[in-house]
Amino acid sequence: MKIERVLHPTDLTEDGHPAFCHALKLALTAPGELRLLHVAPNANEIRGADFPGVRATLADWGLLAPDSGGEAVAELGLGVKKIAVHGRDPAAAIAHRLEQRPADMVVLATEGRDGLPRWLRPAVAEPIARAVKAMTLFVPWKSAGFISCASGQPTLEHILVPVAHDPAPQLAVDAAAAVAQSLGCEHARITTLHVANSGRMPDTRLPSASPLTLERRMAEGDVVAAVARAAQDLPADLIVMTTKGREGILDALRGSTTERILRQSTCPVLAIPADR
Repeated sequence: MKIERVLHPTDLTEDGHPAFCHALKLALTAPGELRLLHVAPNANEIRGADFPGVRATLADWGLLAPDSGGEAVAELGLGVKKIAVHGRDPAAAIAHRLEQRPADMVVLATEGRDGLPRWLRPAVAEPIARAVKAMTLFVPWKSAGFISCASGQPTLEHILVPVAHDPAPQLAVDAAAAVAQSLGCEHARITTLHVANSGRMPDTRLPSASPLTLERRMAEGDVVAAVARAAQDLPADLIVMTTKGREGILDALRGSTTERILRQSTCPVLAIPADR
């Protein structure tokens, strides 16, 4: 499971900076392509300098000289595209862009208890997000997450993967391992959590030759509450879940267990479409 093409929809505010840092780091580790997408009625007035600063951030991380030009970014093996799209419906624009050019991961900033960005939420009720079949990383606003915005260094040690028999959880374990290994976090531990009053633990395994550690836990009670307790106890740096839904990742989140966990989580949540 490779992460080479990363799409980061942005509203150009400072609140979304942690999500941008995660998107940049993940695209850089491939190395691959980072696409920054902004949707607004005044898209023709948006300039490249209005987008989050790729070169400035890479300079802060010690990867570029402060006065480096765009060619220096390319020398790192990273392609960057800044796209301003005219429109009032960000979710439709995201879906359209992904239809034109698929991504391996979409990185979105979230507003904590509100679950989704305010600029995206009104459109989630529409069935227009069906094309979004990529992994989607939700990074809470103003959260440190697992990438330091100051240094670009990853701090990914504990990954929580809530599992059930349906949808099949192996995709989530594979994605968790892919993220950890792409970031060089080979000492990270993946903890699978199955919440059920009875029954066996769903079968999961680490990818072949993975240096990561896999731990399995069982819990009873409400799924969201149990996940929240486990995330706090570890503590989790990332929660990874397989999301079931024919309508694509954004539409599938509405009213789902994933959305409820997303609303309560203080750490990033990575949602994996079961049919990707």
